Amino acid sequence: MSKRKLFLNGFLIIIAGLGILAGVILTKQIQNIKEKAFSGYSSNIGTPQNVSSPLTFAEPTDVPQNDSLISDSSSQGLFYKFAKRYQNTKPEIQKISIPDINMNGAVFYVYSTSNDTTYVFSRFENLPPLKDKVLQLWLRSDFQRQYFHLSATQFILENNTPIAYSVYVGRGDIKTEGNSIVWSFDSVDNNTQNPESTILTVNF
Repeated sequence: MSKRKLFLNGFLIIIAGLGILAGVILTKQIQNIKEKAFSGYSSNIGTPQNVSSPLTFAEPTDVPQNDSLISDSSSQGLFYKFAKRYQNTKPEIQKISIPDINMNGAVFYVYSTSNDTTYVFSRFENLPPLKDKVLQLWLRSDFQRQYFHLSATQFILENNTPIAYSVYVGRGDIKTEGNSIVWSFDSVDNNTQNPESTILTVNF
């Protein structure tokens, strides 16, 4: 066998090996994405719940729309801004239902590779505020610090129904930094580093 043929055969073996390696890496990346997807939620409101659910992507009809409320000056306005922007891109969704207080809603998650930014926006109906408390959104971290504060929740009365809006926008993919996002009623005058009274946890 000529040296040229030996070289070509060796080159093809290397290419084949690289292809197998790339396939293994890609499969592992897909598995990691699925492991870090929304996988259910737990609630401490009324009867405790622990609900498992498969990875689900929102259809356009799952994403509430209200162009008249779009704004950059409130969580409500930002919710509808991102809801409109990502309505047709099948954002990841975790639907929430807490029958004890007739609460329903959804959490939407988008990671944009074009600007390396995470968008988390949620809307809950029939979640009433608590006096002298602020409902805050936290990331439970995989790193040494247990929690990272993400944002505060805005309560709006719409058609006599209390609606809670939460919006977080930040650089990077928060799924690489934590394992769940948490809603907690915390003291207004307390600069706490951890949730004080967790009511809802959405798991990755």
